[in-house]
Amino acid sequence: MYLLKKGDFNKFIESLISKYNVVAPVQQDIVRYRILKKGEAEAGKVVFENPLYPAKDFFLPERETFYGFRKDKIEDNVQNIGNGKNTVFFMNRCDVNGVHRNDLIMLDEPADPNYKARRQNAILVEIPCIALKRCNCVNVGLIDCYDLKIYDPGKESNDYIVDAATEKGKELIKELYLKETDLKIEHIPPSMPRDIKEGNKEVWEKYGNECFSCSACTVTCPTCTCFTIQGDIKLNLEEGHLYREWASCQLLEFTKVAGGYVFRRDRGSRGKQRIHCKFQYFREKYGHNRCVGCGRCNEACPVSINIFEYYSELK
Repeated sequence: MYLLKKGDFNKFIESLISKYNVVAPVQQDIVRYRILKKGEAEAGKVVFENPLYPAKDFFLPERETFYGFRKDKIEDNVQNIGNGKNTVFFMNRCDVNGVHRNDLIMLDEPADPNYKARRQNAILVEIPCIALKRCNCVNVGLIDCYDLKIYDPGKESNDYIVDAATEKGKELIKELYLKETDLKIEHIPPSMPRDIKEGNKEVWEKYGNECFSCSACTVTCPTCTCFTIQGDIKLNLEEGHLYREWASCQLLEFTKVAGGYVFRRDRGSRGKQRIHCKFQYFREKYGHNRCVGCGRCNEACPVSINIFEYYSELK
């Protein structure tokens, strides 16, 4: 463990910008993740507040071409972030865990080549959190999965505690010559998950009556990775491509198959799928809840559906 003076935090970020692409929460019209420009960190643009929109699109763009052909030539489109540099992500604990959850899916063999290329070039720095009304991360079992962690022991301290957990993390701080410390990072024990039983008909009916199926919840969710694949071809039949773009299990057409049949036609069944995915199915396969407790879906929902309240009502 090391000590980093709080007054040197922005200088530390600034020192990285010339070597890396640096992504952090920035206060604009709203707080957003974006790539920093030189001078913005020292100008105090970086904040600890968790943005409404996650950093998911840096790893899984909303729409991307991944395969194409031009005459008789096949074109694979494995894209990296930025201009050949590695990218350092300053993110809250829930979003670092969100990347970890997506890793379990996207890097499971056969690994997604585009995601893998971006992920290999990414360095995850966990920053102190500012708790918002929507936050529920202590109830979903978050884990340590960072390369570097910057921990705030409290207002009474002038220093952050820094933990370099990987070689990537150690590389970031090797030129800072930080003072070592015996202080420890406080860890909140994860809550114990519980299984969702069959039934709960009245809960799903209530969900279906409230939900608009607008998909705002899945757009803002850091761990929703569902997509659809579309393709187009030029009229000369000599050039075409396939692309994927985000999809949502909350949309009617998501389970539409050939012949026009829809497997989850009513909104309650789609809500059931979403909550089971976040709190049951994913955990059965990977050992973690898929939900990271950021509460973005609750804030983005036009009728304020709270996924945690629904989960608590389930038997």
